[in-house]
Amino acid sequence: MTGPGKKREDNRRLAIAALLTGCSIVAAAGAAGISESTLYRWLRQDQFQQQLKTARQQAFDRAIRYLSNVSVQAAEVLAKIMLDEKVPPNARVRAALGILERAYQNETMDVGALYEQLKSVLEKRSR
Repeated sequence: MTGPGKKREDNRRLAIAALLTGCSIVAAAGAAGISESTLYRWLRQDQFQQQLKTARQQAFDRAIRYLSNVSVQAAEVLAKIMLDEKVPPNARVRAALGILERAYQNETMDVGALYEQLKSVLEKRSR
């Protein structure tokens, strides 16, 4: 795409990027090089709303992947603190509690998922 259509799409992408960073409507419009009224008009359009929703989901997915990648390092840090007898006891206890809390959350998430699966199977059988 070239010409005015490409410029509009570029402006839309800039506006979406600005909105994802938490900018106000005024700031997002400025970052995209458009007027506030144009951005408000776009925000009422289904296509723009879908683009914004997709961009938000992609940003969230990237954040989750990043956190997943560093979670092993975080667990290692907590384990080192918990096991290091030179670290103050209150820090060791907080590290241990953090590890236990995460383990408990993982366990309950697995149980919750299993419950939903069983519920779904039972509902299908009762039909």
